[in-house]
Amino acid sequence: MTQTDGFLTLQNEYMRIEICDPAADDAHFSSRYSHAGYISQIYAPGGEGLLGMPTEDFRPLSGEGFPDEFEMPVGYDEAAVGGEFLKIGAGRERRRSKAPYTNRDGHEIVRRAEISVSREKGALTFFAADSLGDYAYRYRKRISAEGGKLIVSHFLENAGKRNWETLWYSHAFLPHGGAEDVYACLPSGYVPLRNAEDVIPEGDGRRTKWKIPAFAAAREKGVCPNWRAEGENFQALEIGGRRIYEAKGNYPFGELQIFVNRRIASAEPKLHIRLGEGQTREWTTEYLFGKSGRENNVE
Repeated sequence: MTQTDGFLTLQNEYMRIEICDPAADDAHFSSRYSHAGYISQIYAPGGEGLLGMPTEDFRPLSGEGFPDEFEMPVGYDEAAVGGEFLKIGAGRERRRSKAPYTNRDGHEIVRRAEISVSREKGALTFFAADSLGDYAYRYRKRISAEGGKLIVSHFLENAGKRNWETLWYSHAFLPHGGAEDVYACLPSGYVPLRNAEDVIPEGDGRRTKWKIPAFAAAREKGVCPNWRAEGENFQALEIGGRRIYEAKGNYPFGELQIFVNRRIASAEPKLHIRLGEGQTREWTTEYLFGKSGRENNVE
């Protein structure tokens, strides 16, 4: 593990992983994504970045690299307008209005989450914890580079006196350049839920390729098909016959969302977590990333 300005780095012969240092004052650290283990870039041995980067100024609510998010905040519904709630991994934030929560509002961070980092050979572990009234959580994220695999493990605990729930999902933003169709390679048990008109199944029995046509992704806001996830926890993305992403987890998730616009694609498995006092949840995902051969930026 090495440290450079604003980044912590893991490296082996297969990849170099840059992770935003939670002690830095970094533009990545918005009110949306977790500050604990925000992966900014993964480099192939030849130096090619495998994750999407912005074309111009970074827009923190849109994202870049490989962040994750606990989309449902803790204590938001009980907070009065102007009151505080907990966004896991980000900090205490201020409720802006009576409207239901949306991660696009850019809520003010009253106090950033306090995050510590533990270092070991080939791995970094990030620890975050916070409390507000009867609500509290403890969170741990471990990132390791093992051969050509990126392995990410999470641990979440309800450390307070009230039950709460949250919705976790990751966002690996992958460049594709928009020249060809994007294919989502999923187990055959996955069933389209929403925006099914944007995908075309090409089944082979155990696996189904869902084509997301380039013309659909070229719409102003891109496309965002969703599947009900059943059975095997697996997802992969391909362009031009080249696999650019593969993920397999040890946990069941209820829904898979894939966002594609003119330049990037992102597979986003959603894990709904409900925890009573003292209850915990752990989950781990193994990732493989490949070269896209496309422009490495997003809009």
